[in-house]
Amino acid sequence: NIVFPLGAFLLAVLLWLFVISGNQYTMMLDIPIEARNLNSQKTYLEEVPGHASVILKGNGRNLFKSFLLQKYNDFKLVLDLDGISQEYEFILNDYFEENPRKVVIPPSYDVSFVEVVYPNRIKIKLDEVMKKKVPIISDILSLVKDGHVQIGDTMFDPDSLIIIGPKVELNKINEVYTIKDTLFN
Repeated sequence: NIVFPLGAFLLAVLLWLFVISGNQYTMMLDIPIEARNLNSQKTYLEEVPGHASVILKGNGRNLFKSFLLQKYNDFKLVLDLDGISQEYEFILNDYFEENPRKVVIPPSYDVSFVEVVYPNRIKIKLDEVMKKKVPIISDILSLVKDGHVQIGDTMFDPDSLIIIGPKVELNKINEVYTIKDTLFN
């Protein structure tokens, strides 16, 4: 006796969801940010945020589909870094209003971009890429077995590393330490 009323109720709920999902709604979604066209001689001083919270507009079915499948499709916000020499601040809503093609939403989703909620601006700081050779300094304590003697210091092969990064940061690094460890016997 309970199966028929329960089935009718579930069918009514599904029909109701189908009808109201045709209405227009807005929804906030987290979309990845991709920075492109970085000069090969430059690197980031600070990392670019990985995601931005944006508001999308569309009918309920398409927004629900976007929400469920956003990680498997090519949703992204593209920042073009071509021509930036040292520092630039992107005011995201103004940038994407002037460059609507930089908001990448697959056409099969039939949703439209409204605005970026957070972060509303991104400051990009760039510096020259630099290579530097630094020595490896041991932070390993070796305790030899009773009756044995260690002759000489512990040596590493290679005895130095080449590190690559922003010039400002590499100027602060003069050596690289091993992990702190103790070797027994």
